[in-house]
Amino acid sequence: MLYIECSVLFVVIMINEHIHGLIKNLITSYSLYRIHFGYVSIQIMLLFFDIRCAYNGVLVVLLFSFSLFALAPLAKRIRENMPKLKLKCMKMVVSEPAPNNGTRCDAGVGVRMSNTSNSNSSASLGSNRSAPTLYVATHCSVPSSSADSNHNEQVSNQNNSTRIENVPAVNEAENLNAIDRNGQKKRGLTTLKDLWSLPPEERIMVSANHLGQPIGPEAQLLAGFLGMLARTGQQIGIQYESWHKVPKKLKDKLFKFIELRFALDISKEYVLKSLGKKWRDYKHDLKKCHFKREDGLQVNKDKHPNTTIRWQWEQLVDYWYSNKGVKDLELLAENNKNILIHLDQRSLLERKRKRKWRLTMEEK
Repeated sequence: MLYIECSVLFVVIMINEHIHGLIKNLITSYSLYRIHFGYVSIQIMLLFFDIRCAYNGVLVVLLFSFSLFALAPLAKRIRENMPKLKLKCMKMVVSEPAPNNGTRCDAGVGVRMSNTSNSNSSASLGSNRSAPTLYVATHCSVPSSSADSNHNEQVSNQNNSTRIENVPAVNEAENLNAIDRNGQKKRGLTTLKDLWSLPPEERIMVSANHLGQPIGPEAQLLAGFLGMLARTGQQIGIQYESWHKVPKKLKDKLFKFIELRFALDISKEYVLKSLGKKWRDYKHDLKKCHFKREDGLQVNKDKHPNTTIRWQWEQLVDYWYSNKGVKDLELLAENNKNILIHLDQRSLLERKRKRKWRLTMEEK
């Protein structure tokens, strides 16, 4: 009997390495072993419990791995359709689809389909169409020399089919409405990237308030779209001296291009005015960040930003250094000064009027 108990004790010590030292010190006699037999029995029970837990853990890991493998297609489908969960009722107008694959307006500005588009954007709308690519002939003032003319033509050919990447995303909007030509509600978009994935026959409907101003989340999307156009050299060249110098024909073409994606309930004048404001702000940012008059003409020409076309930037720098550009800058500074003086005078008159009204009320 003693031999059997010692054998069991030896097996327990070999298996339970974490109590080996403790048991070795306690076993000094048969009586001590008898005293601690209950403790050893408890350790044996814990050992079997650990083995069972490990077995259950292996089963849990196997089941979890199998679940991931089995649910992978479903998870992928849910992930692709996640944009649809936040596309809530944006106003949209649906027209008859164009007979060809690409969409092109009479203005010479259009959208061409590209096979290298982001598949997630297309999949998020439930469409197999690839995201479109902007292409448009560059409208600009033609230089006088033939060398400059050939250079312009070469640059235009290189940039005609330039893909607009990394378009700025508009913040997520809620309660977006959609409507087609039959009055049926549809789902819409929240970002400019998703906007390019729209089928050619669908357009975002932009509503207006009683003042003719765009309202709702669609107005935010339109503002982002106009800002993108203002920063695209293939759409509006920065070589023009001012927005008034941009040809009316080009403005009409730009407006028709905007109507490819938006059904506007606002006036054409308001849209072009907003586009001109964003275009001027873009030129101001370029001058503030990349132009220093004291560096010299050629140095400023060589500092052209990557987001601009070189020959357009060079013409703009030439204008800033020209006598007319300097005079226009001085005139603009004078006008801004007069505006500030006028605002100060209005503020002063308003304070006097309020003071007079307050004294009149106190007398009564």
